[in-house]
Amino acid sequence: MELAAEPPYTEVAAFLRRHPNLQELAFQTLEYFDCANHAPRVACPTTVTVGLFDPICPPSTIFGTFGRLATVDKELVVLPYHRHETTYEIEELRFNTHSWTGCARPRVVKAVMGTSGHSRTAQKHSAHLGGHG
Repeated sequence: MELAAEPPYTEVAAFLRRHPNLQELAFQTLEYFDCANHAPRVACPTTVTVGLFDPICPPSTIFGTFGRLATVDKELVVLPYHRHETTYEIEELRFNTHSWTGCARPRVVKAVMGTSGHSRTAQKHSAHLGGHG
């Protein structure tokens, strides 16, 4: 199991330190909230954003969830220098991507920050990401 290094997930470890006898029940409960378990039910156009330095939602969990999405109309926006934040430009890109442009295949968009501090799309290509490991 991978645990994030920052709240709110550190609260799970703190709880289990106090109540180790509840570990199995705690993990059963957490499975309900794990997006990867609900991803196969997502059939609508979807954009997922991942910050490669995100200490709250580790990138490995985002890639696994993205791979399990049921929709073929999906896009993964990779922010190689971001943590658990995004920019106005990325949100605008997410808004303008789906239904308006008719995504046909999964895509990966790698966004980087320009010298002016504004994000720009550095690489956009079609890719199929593997399933959940």
